Amino acid sequence: MVNEPSEAEELGFVDGVNYVKIGLGDWKEKLVYYAKHREEAEEIALNGRRLILERHTHEIRAREFMEMLKNG
Repeated sequence: MVNEPSEAEELGFVDGVNYVKIGLGDWKEKLVYYAKHREEAEEIALNGRRLILERHTHEIRAREFMEMLKNG
């Protein structure tokens, strides 16, 4: 559960699929909902973990940075 990341779509984040978008007005409601629906919450968390491992590790960022320097 997090506020919407900048450029969420470009980063691969999809609300309700691999993260839960919250705001000041709805975080408590969503927290209670997902506490009562643990299987759904665990699936979203697993999808989020997969996304991070596929697209957002330090190793991936280092490779992207090195490629940027090379093509620079």
